[in-house]
Amino acid sequence: LNAVGVETDSLAAGASVESALAAIGTVTQTPVIDLGAGTYDFDGAIALNQSVEIEGAGLSSTVLRQTATARLFNISPSVDVALRHMTLTTDGIGSSQYGGGILNQGNLIVENSAFVENSANRGGAIETLSEGSLIAVESDFWGNRAGIYALSDVGDGGAIYAVNADVNLMGV
Repeated sequence: LNAVGVETDSLAAGASVESALAAIGTVTQTPVIDLGAGTYDFDGAIALNQSVEIEGAGLSSTVLRQTATARLFNISPSVDVALRHMTLTTDGIGSSQYGGGILNQGNLIVENSAFVENSANRGGAIETLSEGSLIAVESDFWGNRAGIYALSDVGDGGAIYAVNADVNLMGV
């Protein structure tokens, strides 16, 4: 963690991402969470109500994995979030009705990351609503599904679903 006064270069594998986000508190700059290599298991969706940048150690090195029947992140309106150098997965669990990996109402930037095996009724990996925006750069979307909790082939946006939102995909 940096920008929050925590004296550590990165979180060790198995550490709680939730506790890192909770440690942010109120700061004047956008905090950066530096995740070390490892798999970080979530047991429920994390609400991102404050701007944050989360940096991983690489696609094959840092994995954020949901183990419950939920998405990984809920991004609130007007919140800026950047996710870089990581893989995000719900392991194909029919995780939510909308936004299997992320439900975005803020401004999301995804760089050099992969969304793998996420599922929802619409927006298997990411759903961005009208008050939000999405920029994905040099990122991959593999095995994401949309359908009735991804149990059918009828659904919208296997990887990305956007409702009147600004979406820019570069090298995706």
